[in-house]
Parts: sequence; C-alpha cells; structure tokens
Amino acid sequence: MNMQNNISEIDEFNRINGTDLPEKPLYKLKCRQFETDMTDYIVTPTEFKKSIFPAPMKKKASNSSLYPEKTDEEKRAENLKRSIIRARQKTQINVRQLGANHLLTLTTRDVLTDSEFDQAFTKFARLVRTKKFINGKLTAVKKKNKWLYHGVPELQERGAWHIHIAVVGKQDLNFLRACWYVALGGNPDDKGKDTKGQIDVQTRKKRFSGASKIFKTMQLVKYLTKYIAKSFERDETLGKARYKASRDIKKPVEWRQYLSQTMYDGKDAFVNMMKEVIDIAKSQGVNDFEIFNVGTDVFVLRGMFDKNSLFR
Repeated sequence: MNMQNNISEIDEFNRINGTDLPEKPLYKLKCRQFETDMTDYIVTPTEFKKSIFPAPMKKKASNSSLYPEKTDEEKRAENLKRSIIRARQKTQINVRQLGANHLLTLTTRDVLTDSEFDQAFTKFARLVRTKKFINGKLTAVKKKNKWLYHGVPELQERGAWHIHIAVVGKQDLNFLRACWYVALGGNPDDKGKDTKGQIDVQTRKKRFSGASKIFKTMQLVKYLTKYIAKSFERDETLGKARYKASRDIKKPVEWRQYLSQTMYDGKDAFVNMMKEVIDIAKSQGVNDFEIFNVGTDVFVLRGMFDKNSLFR
C-alpha cells in the first residue's frame, strides 16, 4: 500500500508495521477473540508515546547510584504482585474461553494437607475423564470424556481446603460425586455420613435482566479472581499453583495493530483513539459492549460479536 501523508488513506484493518507510517502512532491495539464470541479490544501506549510523554522521574538517591539496589523485601513484593496479576489474568482468560456458566464447589469432610488435596483433585479429574457411573459403580469408557474446567482452591478457616470450579452447562452430579468420593478414598455409592466430601453446584445469576451471556461469565470471573487474591493473602509462598485448569483449553486468538488516528496530534489523541476502537468494534459486528479506561494509558472495550458477524 502506498503510504501518503494523509493518514485517512491508511487502512487501519491491516496489521501494519509502525515504521511504515508517515508519522508515529501513540497507541497500539490488541484484539483478543474467544471461542465463545466474546472479544476484548485492549489499547496501550506505544514506545513512541512513552518517549515523548515520559513518566515522572523518581528522586535520585543521595548516593552516587541512580538505581539503588532493591532490598530482598522489595523484590519479593514485586514478584508477588506479578504472580497475582498472572494468576488473575489466566483465570479470566480460561473462564471466558470456556464460556463457563456453572460453579462447582468440592469440599472434604477431613482436613487434608496441601499435597493430599492436590492428589485427590488430580485423581478426581482423571476419573471424570476416564469413567462413567452405572448401577452404583464407576466403569471405564472406551473414549475419554471431554470435561473442561478452571478451578481456584481456597483454604477455609478450619484449615481444610476446598476448590471452586467453573464449568460449562449442567453437570451430572451423581457421576461427579461418585468420582470425588473415590478420589478421597471412599466408595462411589457412599451415602450420608459415609461420604468423605461433597460437591455443590450453583448457577450464577445474570447481572442485568435480559443481559447477554457475557455478564454471566464475567460474574464467574470476578468470583474466582476474588479467591485468587484471598489465596495470596493467606499464603504468600512464591511458585505455588493458585489455580487448576484443563490442559485442553485453547488460547484465544489475538492480533495486533497500530491505530492510524492516534498520530502525534496532541491532547485529542486519546479521544480519537477511543472513537477509532469503537468504530472498529462496530464494523466487526460488536454492538453489545462495555468500555473502561485507566487514565490515558489503558483503554478496554469488552463485548460480543453479533450472530451475523463475519469475525465470529
């Protein structure tokens, strides 16, 4: 494409390289498309914007070093913060990719250690994939069951672990409970006081009357990420797994581009950027959406593709 000085001739839908532009853009767009027709348009500053609008410099240290070495406590705090962000982000992406709309809670009667609970849950997930429940017994299946989930463990005040799991659609509770009983060392047909644990299920209500499924799934996201934060409050051990998820969950499709209407044009760049992203989203069939921003550094449009959209 012949790049002229007139930015209106730039095709903003091409994944163009910023070096080909007649002027440098201030913002870049990342679009994340989920299998459930949900989509995010995430805008962040380019390196060019950061260079012409640098962040305020911190006061220099009294000694000769411009970058004094951080203490072990400061490094640990930063690593912990990054771990929380990664765990919350992975939870959000997986739950939205699944389009989860039901929540399971797996509990135990006895107080298990971390490793004991992990082993029990690993066995439970394997049983769900490889067994079926017939006449009070678990029998092997020829072809593995497809069971996708994303779960977040939580430590109760009494010292026992349980786990909240986001899943899709109605679940066969009799089958799942039989698998959980066996994973805990019991029998698939245990009843009442003989059971070594329990599974409860609930459906998250829609946030707004008549709202689309995006709000239902986002409620589950908020619910689970809340427990991610609580897990770090109770145990700040770095490197510890904060969630459990199926390996079969695919990554959402992502693409990136620079925004042609955010060339260096001063104070109106942020407003122009928002208008351009909204126009791009609507042109791709996204009409049910919500927007939010963090100052002039981050802008997010979150929505769903219409059923007739070519981008689904």
